[in-house]
Amino acid sequence: MKRNKMLTSLITTALLLPLLINHAATAHSLNRFNDSSVEESKASDNGAVKNDLIIDFGDTYGLWLKMNNSNWVQLHNLSADSMITANLDGNDQDEIIIDFGETYGIWAWMNNSDWVQLHSLSPESMVTGDIDGNGEDEIIIDFGTQYAIWVWMNNSDWVQLHSLSPESMVTGDIDGNGEDEIIIDFGTQYAIWVWMNNSDWVQLHSLSPESMVTGDIDSSGQDDVIIDFGESNGILARMNNDSWVKLHSSSAEGMVTGSVHNADNLSIAINNDDVSPNEEVRVNVTGELSGNQDWVGIYPAGASNSWNNVIAWNWISDATRSNLGLSKILKDMPAGEYEARLFFNNSYEVEASVSFSVKNYSSLGPYTPIRYPEIGLHDNYVVYYPEEGITSDMPVVLFLEGGGNSEIDDYRGIMKFMASKGYFVIGSEGGQDYNSNYSKDILDGAINTARDAHGLTVAKLAVMGHSQGGGQAFYVMKSFLDQGYGNAGSLVLSIDGWFAFDMLQASMGTLNTKVSFIQMNGLQGTGTDPRIHLSLYNLADNSSKSFLTLPQDEHGYVKDSLQGMLDNKRDILHLVGALTDDAFSGSNEGYNSIPNENKATYDEVYNALDDDYSYDCAGETAGANDYFPVYGNNINYCTPEAYQ
Repeated sequence: MKRNKMLTSLITTALLLPLLINHAATAHSLNRFNDSSVEESKASDNGAVKNDLIIDFGDTYGLWLKMNNSNWVQLHNLSADSMITANLDGNDQDEIIIDFGETYGIWAWMNNSDWVQLHSLSPESMVTGDIDGNGEDEIIIDFGTQYAIWVWMNNSDWVQLHSLSPESMVTGDIDGNGEDEIIIDFGTQYAIWVWMNNSDWVQLHSLSPESMVTGDIDSSGQDDVIIDFGESNGILARMNNDSWVKLHSSSAEGMVTGSVHNADNLSIAINNDDVSPNEEVRVNVTGELSGNQDWVGIYPAGASNSWNNVIAWNWISDATRSNLGLSKILKDMPAGEYEARLFFNNSYEVEASVSFSVKNYSSLGPYTPIRYPEIGLHDNYVVYYPEEGITSDMPVVLFLEGGGNSEIDDYRGIMKFMASKGYFVIGSEGGQDYNSNYSKDILDGAINTARDAHGLTVAKLAVMGHSQGGGQAFYVMKSFLDQGYGNAGSLVLSIDGWFAFDMLQASMGTLNTKVSFIQMNGLQGTGTDPRIHLSLYNLADNSSKSFLTLPQDEHGYVKDSLQGMLDNKRDILHLVGALTDDAFSGSNEGYNSIPNENKATYDEVYNALDDDYSYDCAGETAGANDYFPVYGNNINYCTPEAYQ
């Protein structure tokens, strides 16, 4: 912006204001009519502060207060030439600053208790604003052509602002930094200048206005300057201290700013602070609407109100303000932070907003997964961890491979996926042995190494596995819970799982964790007999349980590379991502995001049972029944109904 050298130089050559200030003077010379104390402003029943009303009834009755919207109290028996209010000492009580005219000058009613004289001269005009951002309002006073503009700073010092007397002055925080600017009309010769951040003069416009007001008319956090330039130019607004916008071609008789639509009671709420990618966003709006093409839009957090940034939207009215549905968010919408914003009058000025998160449970997290060791295994285990994301309190996920020809690297995709979420993932190569202690010992050594290296607390723990590993996950979790791990959140996830080797009925009954079963081929199941899962489901009396299904008739569906999982198996990633997030956050939002077609009840699975399973509930096919006496078993997996 241009700077006027002549105007700036006048600041340094200004005449000093004569010492006519009496800081500690009392009000005795004003002959106050009522010496009884005035009670201070109280909060209303809803917690909002009630404003008091100060009225000048003229020479006959003087100044009166309508206190707390209930009692009339006389402030003074003299009438004022002018009055303003300001919080001069930053204590949350406004002071009343009164010009009593040439006879008495300027006085302040401080803290609703004492009269203090600020100056013996009567001003031409006064405005207030916190121009240094310290929480105490300053008084900006025009003393006329002889003394011009002075500021009562921090209720302690007089500072000359300029040697020219203005036509008018207003204040407002036009750059949103917490310090009010002073906008001054110096008349036709110098026009409009701004005292910015209590440090610099900046010319705002070369025309002198008819009138000026300030207010944040676009809810940006920056006050806008609304100026009437007369019949020739109409009303313009200096928006966000950046650009001029024409509001009207006519000139105004008067202008004020304010929230006339009861914005204090206006609010918007969303159905859930965390929304899943496939969940419809629904909002509720309370408070007074404008009734004229009001609408709600979904925006990325921090994005401008431009239409180009709208993700979903809908009109809103009194009839639709409750549980208003918006277009579904796209399936692959990135996880992140978003806002629902309410607009009036088909405009782009925010009236109210609410923030929410999108948790895309099937998408990669923010971290790059790193494998250790880079090739092969270390003591029969592999680790995937988030690059630059290791913290002592990070969740730990243990994965147990299936039996037979399965190798732990077959599950690299699901392990990398979980590491990208910020989890410390350990995979055990223990599928060659039905003995659950074998896998437990491998994982126990891995955890001890990780604790020594990274200080992991293992307070949040998930143990999951596929097929044989899904069954062994129960014993491994019990062993680690007994060591004090998982006390801040735990989950057993059995993916098309088999027998819970080494677990007895009593052990299953005392297991206190979240338990989820994922069964392939829907309610029918794959080769693994569903009665095994149903028996464990019934026995886990002390656990929070869920039964989920996927339609693919493929027992090894969970095996794949990371890219293969992302390209073709988002459904199982969603289940695993949602269930682990719930376990570690203590919520049910992940489970709620799972489509209903993937959720099943015990009765639904039981009623769909078939007699033809290649891996039967008795364990005869794979010879597992021969190991039951060796590793301990008193569970009859063929009679789940016996454990209801």
